[in-house]
Parts: sequence; C-alpha cells; structure tokens
Amino acid sequence: MRCVYLFVQMNIGRCYLRLITVMSYYQCQASFVLLVLWVLSLLQHSFYRIIIEIFEKARELESKIKQPGPLHQAIPAAPKTK
Repeated sequence: MRCVYLFVQMNIGRCYLRLITVMSYYQCQASFVLLVLWVLSLLQHSFYRIIIEIFEKARELESKIKQPGPLHQAIPAAPKTK
C-alpha cells in the first residue's frame, strides 16, 4: 500500500511514469494499481466533501448567531419605572 500512497502524492504530470515505476518495482498489474487509485480518490473526494459540509454548517450557524432571532425580537422591553 505504500507504493500506492506514494503514487497518489505525485502530481498529474508524472502519473504515467510513476505508474510504470510502481508496476515494475512491485511486480503488480496495472489494473490492480488503477483500481486501488480509483478507490483512494473516491475516499479522498468523500473526505473533502465532508470537510466542506462541516465548514458550510459552521458558516450557517455563525450567520444565525450574528442575526437577531425571533426570540430576541419577541421579548418586549421592560416597562420604565418612575
């Protein structure tokens, strides 16, 4: 799995060269390497999507906190005493 992890870390311009190096060094088939890379990219995409959703929810919560809600507007001011 270390060979696949190192491959994922490389940029797109060197993908094919790294794939050939990994295949020749570890004696593994290209279809297996591509399958593992595809699964890793799906996991990475879903991880980033979860992070993005967390930040979106935090942004929504922050905007709700900054805006006065109906509870604040519904409470009448205390009557003035003389």
